[in-house]
Amino acid sequence: MVFLVLVLTANMIASTGSGPAIINFDLFVAVFAILSLFYLIIATLNENFIFHPMLMLGLDIANTIWTFIGAVATAAMLGATSCGNGVSSRQIVPSSRLRTNPILQNYVKNNGIIRNSTKRCNESKASDVFLFLAFFAFLASTVFTGLDSRGRVNMRSNPTMSQVTV
Repeated sequence: MVFLVLVLTANMIASTGSGPAIINFDLFVAVFAILSLFYLIIATLNENFIFHPMLMLGLDIANTIWTFIGAVATAAMLGATSCGNGVSSRQIVPSSRLRTNPILQNYVKNNGIIRNSTKRCNESKASDVFLFLAFFAFLASTVFTGLDSRGRVNMRSNPTMSQVTV
């Protein structure tokens, strides 16, 4: 899922040369999640790579928070339910206001993320959906990592048998 967010947001940025701040943040979230997933997968398969017991939980919490922030902020910036060149009838807008407001009439043209492109609209909505899916996956991972690390966290190291004198 995070790879799809990376591809979609990078394509939106590459198609215009620059992107809005929220798309840049979504790209950062995807890159950070991929880099942290490399460590989390290796640490899960081989316990020798667990440098500190709380590191895995901290990375899961950071990924959960950042994917949630990115998904909600992108959804708030998009603000519509249709990528057609107009406002969806499902939005709660009085019909008199819809007829007189050119911004509401031409959603695709005037949205900062979409920038007059239906393709960018579809990409941004897809990346937002994948961000929400990644959020729920990281939330589940955070819960399981937290439950697993409850019994394993010990800030003091116990002496080994060679250090114990009789």
